[in-house]
Amino acid sequence: MRIDELNLNKKTLERLKDNFENVEELSDFFIAKGITALREKCKIGHRTISSSLLPELYGLGYIPPLWQQKEKEIGCKLLTSKQVEKELGIHSKSIQKIINSGHIGQGDFFLVGEELTAPSYQIYAFREDKIDILKSKYDSTLTDISLELGMKLGSVSYLLRKYLSDKEFKEACLTRNRWNRSWINDNKEMILERTEKVYRPKESDYTNLIGDDLTELVDSYITYRLENHEIVVLETNYANEKLKSTAVKAHRKFLINCLYKIKCNQAEIPDYWERGEGLAFRKLSLEEQEKIKQISYDMYMFNKNDTEAISKGSTSDYFKFKQVQEIKPFLMYVLMMREEVYHQKLEQSLESDDEDFDLQKEWAKLKVAHNRILKALKHQVPNKRPEPSYKRSKFYASRQQVVQCLNAVKMNWHMLSPIKPYTQLILGFFTAIRPAEMAKLKIENHLDIEQNNEHQDYGLLKKYLIKMNHQGKAEFIRTEIDNPEGWSRIWITKDIAKGEYSPSPEYGTLMVPRAAECLNDYLKWLYKQNISSKGKGLLFRPSEMHPYDPYASARTMLDWIHRYKYKMFKGVLSEDEIKDFTYYVSRRTGNNLIVQTFISDQRINEYKLRAAEVHCRHEMKQEMRENEKVFIAPKGKTNSDFYQEPIPLWNYYQVLKPTLHFPFDQQDLFEWEKKNNDPHLNQFHELQNTNNNQTVEIDKMLSILSDKLDILRKHDTALEAGYKGESRINKIAEIKKQMDELLEEKNYMRGNHFKDGL
Repeated sequence: MRIDELNLNKKTLERLKDNFENVEELSDFFIAKGITALREKCKIGHRTISSSLLPELYGLGYIPPLWQQKEKEIGCKLLTSKQVEKELGIHSKSIQKIINSGHIGQGDFFLVGEELTAPSYQIYAFREDKIDILKSKYDSTLTDISLELGMKLGSVSYLLRKYLSDKEFKEACLTRNRWNRSWINDNKEMILERTEKVYRPKESDYTNLIGDDLTELVDSYITYRLENHEIVVLETNYANEKLKSTAVKAHRKFLINCLYKIKCNQAEIPDYWERGEGLAFRKLSLEEQEKIKQISYDMYMFNKNDTEAISKGSTSDYFKFKQVQEIKPFLMYVLMMREEVYHQKLEQSLESDDEDFDLQKEWAKLKVAHNRILKALKHQVPNKRPEPSYKRSKFYASRQQVVQCLNAVKMNWHMLSPIKPYTQLILGFFTAIRPAEMAKLKIENHLDIEQNNEHQDYGLLKKYLIKMNHQGKAEFIRTEIDNPEGWSRIWITKDIAKGEYSPSPEYGTLMVPRAAECLNDYLKWLYKQNISSKGKGLLFRPSEMHPYDPYASARTMLDWIHRYKYKMFKGVLSEDEIKDFTYYVSRRTGNNLIVQTFISDQRINEYKLRAAEVHCRHEMKQEMRENEKVFIAPKGKTNSDFYQEPIPLWNYYQVLKPTLHFPFDQQDLFEWEKKNNDPHLNQFHELQNTNNNQTVEIDKMLSILSDKLDILRKHDTALEAGYKGESRINKIAEIKKQMDELLEEKNYMRGNHFKDGL
């Protein structure tokens, strides 16, 4: 067969014809010498040979499918580097490190081009059975192991890297995201013996100190409360509802802490209630721990000294009262169990005429214990619920404050990746999603993304125009992803919705175009961190390298608000507003902007309240207070019980469009507000407009500096920009100083509005 009959580009054919008479000669040379020799002889690139020439020769039958032949020879499937990366959840650069370290030995992998050929561009072929062994052996992240050991992540990392020999470290670690949990657990004591540090369990978990009996009692109580809504002692009910599954973790921790404080008090441990690192109690010495373990305690004997022990460290009457109310059902559960034992013994004595069972004495013991516990719970505790020393007021942001808050988060250089908290706040303001729901959002299950992995928009939110069809019903019409008027949607499914009773409507929770654009920007950033997780995994995760590893709690996920809000929102919100700012401000604000905006189309305006219910996924009602109509959510009522007929998609869309689809540029927003809302809604913006042009310019300058800072933070991009070593560090410091000065100037210009009470 002639060379020019091959289906290859002209340049490749010319180079092949210069070196070979026909295809047969070409094939014989390749089989004998391999890819490297063929590449050097013909001056053809490796990729061209692998992706174009070899498939052509395979198809014509001139060379055997050596990849498949090798699999038959070794009796095992071969994996490409990409497949290994996906299986092990590692970065592409880690493959060579694993080979160099000897984790994958000779015979476990083959060099493509010398030991076998492949129909696509590959360097290595790995035995699947050997990779499976690695995968099962190195099965954990260091975060998982640190939680299991009850130690801080940084401490575990330090100990392993400092106190293991090279051989031991190789056994413990495959890559920075793949560790040998079993080996580390087995050698934990050996590692700790090499340090002068004393290992101690996680400070916030005291089950090892209170003992198995009390721990089992707490767990049996929680199991009972999850299934039953009553705790009846002496014909009095002390619990009106079941324990919610979402409250189990916090309630169990509270009870364990109470028992810990009681045993510390009985063991006469001084100052046991003082706080150490974080929110944990102070570290106890080994001698103090042993004293506590020697104490045997029966909850049936609870008395006023135990109430004092629990209250130690709480200066507020409000918290003392709250603690007593929370532990009371647990104590009544203990009495209820004793009462059940009493009735069982009573029944047995009646059947067997047991004269040893003293009916009146046993009943009297139960009543005495009941009275003692009730009196103890009142000891040094207010009879009525006191007001908390600080009661958080509800704060609703205006649209301008929404934009300013978002800009402040986006340009906060104190955070390494502000795009993540920025996106979380976007979802709060524009989808009103709850924190616990957000923490469970999975890209593939809850976002309306492009699922086709061959599509150019794979993994990103689809965008739609919402239009009426000929039947008079609204429908989603797919549009380009960069269409500024394209809407999107997410689904809060029943399994992640609050109490499983407030899911999104069938057509989803709508996202206005700007929110959809922001979420897509975040997805692009996320996929850059870990390309193998494209289109799947939790939307928000502590480590971008581990798609399905969740945050410890929704509170942990949103901890950045508490840490940075005073720096970020100074000059944007008043001091009281900053103090009251939590994630729920965004959810309440989204709802409030819908409800309080007047829509000129009276028919659509009538759907406003219903749209807010659907969008925020709760039921609302109207009440007159002080001659003013207000909207409130009735306590204890759920969507499933009170939902009316679902709002039509078109009406839902028509309500969100004039309420949440507003510009993010401050000057454009000012004009939009004047055009779309009543004059009284613009008063805040009118007063703030004095320095609007200057602050817009400052925001632009801050944005430019923030982009420069992002470039300098990464060594490779900083090097491309001409900065390295000390020059890079100095430039970062210079930019941070410029940003601080600009923020001070911006805060000064806006400060006068808040002094006037605005």
